[in-house]
Amino acid sequence: MAYDENQPVIVVSSDIYTKVYGTEFNVRSYGDEEVHVTLVQGRVSVKKTEGGSEYTLNPGENARFVESVPEITKVNVNRYIAWKDGYFYYENESMESIMDDLKRWYDFDVVYVGNRVKDYRFELWVSRDSEISVITDLLMKTNRVGIKVNGKTLVVSEVVR
Repeated sequence: MAYDENQPVIVVSSDIYTKVYGTEFNVRSYGDEEVHVTLVQGRVSVKKTEGGSEYTLNPGENARFVESVPEITKVNVNRYIAWKDGYFYYENESMESIMDDLKRWYDFDVVYVGNRVKDYRFELWVSRDSEISVITDLLMKTNRVGIKVNGKTLVVSEVVR
């Protein structure tokens, strides 16, 4: 498909409209989460609902909608595009967010034991072809969490020192 600025492609996901003008970008949209639009290169604009105000992103920016106005921040785009190269990539990401991604990919449930464990933050770069045990072993090597497999459920707990 040839690029034509007069005929931009419009991607609609969860009532977020992303107008694309020949570029590399990512739209992250799961029914239970906020929509994220991340621009790698080129130009896109985003808006909430068809008649809303339009906001243009610059390369390296992510738009996360809070109400009808996006929160636009500078990000490491790898967090949003690593999946296309077959990787999970997390930088200062909460355990809960990491587990949400992993449970979609590996089809398991998660139970948290401890008040703070969901909020623990990690950095991780690992192949999506890895067994879940490889990923849980990496997380446990931090000596901050314990992870046990109970059937199709992962039990994530704080390591008490």
